[in-house]
Amino acid sequence: MPIDFPDPGTTTTYQYTYNGITQNWIWGASLDVDGASGPSAWIAQGYSTNPTFKIVKITGTDSQVSNTAKWVYDYEEQHPNLGPEGTAQNLYEVNNTETKAYGFPVNNSQELDNNPNFFVKPVPTDTIVAIIPTGYGGGEWFMAPNPITGNCG
Repeated sequence: MPIDFPDPGTTTTYQYTYNGITQNWIWGASLDVDGASGPSAWIAQGYSTNPTFKIVKITGTDSQVSNTAKWVYDYEEQHPNLGPEGTAQNLYEVNNTETKAYGFPVNNSQELDNNPNFFVKPVPTDTIVAIIPTGYGGGEWFMAPNPITGNCG
């Protein structure tokens, strides 16, 4: 389906939405593969006024999920808005169970069996991550590695 762009003599920006995805376009010099300026054209921009992700700061851990190395995290939005809060889960923790974390055998849900006194911990407070809204129950997700902390000896 071709896009019906407006006359660039009347506007130099255009917003087009198809299947719920918004794309912003500007009128300007296009670039060829060598980076040289080409003729003017409508150029797609790599952003949207309705982003499909948001940048947030982890503000704490709401709860641990069923005695595993999984947590529900509290966050505060940083971009595109500032301040709205919510909860999300870490995709890196999805396969963690009571006996495995990141594929390593664990006991007490977080202590590494082969390395006593080393524990899988929640993503630290103040970590900045990108949240991926899913629209499904269980809500929003992000990806960040969990620290593994402990003492030798």
